[in-house]
Amino acid sequence: MKINNNMKNIALNCVKLLILIAALWGCGGGNDAAPKPNSNEIQWTGTKKIIQAGNCNTLDTLPINLTASTAQAGNTFIIKTIGNNAYHTFNGNINNDLFTVVGTFYGNCNGENRTYYPVFYGSIVGENLYMSGVDTVCPSYGCIFREVFELRKK
Repeated sequence: MKINNNMKNIALNCVKLLILIAALWGCGGGNDAAPKPNSNEIQWTGTKKIIQAGNCNTLDTLPINLTASTAQAGNTFIIKTIGNNAYHTFNGNINNDLFTVVGTFYGNCNGENRTYYPVFYGSIVGENLYMSGVDTVCPSYGCIFREVFELRKK
């Protein structure tokens, strides 16, 4: 059966909405001890797509190849990504393979360095990890991007 792009977009938006609802539902959970380095660590490989969501004069980029590792202890979940000479660490909570994590990002907006904390939502489905969020590099200039990670266990 052939699925057209419109149906794929509707399905993707429904999955995102379900992830958001589940993540918000589980926000009040307890905070277990932080994972120890390399405890329950899983290695991933895949891509990150950057899609323009604002009015910045920057084009969408090609998918960026990256590797990642995840660690979990109780409900605490850590994701570390490396790709295109950049790395990020995301910390948050996971519940039944649905997770919400917050990254620490650094940017420059109109000559001013800034630190900001975008929220990403995701899920682990079988051997795949999906995650997306909004990166507000320079909101005053409309430089806002949606980042979509698609990773597979190594």
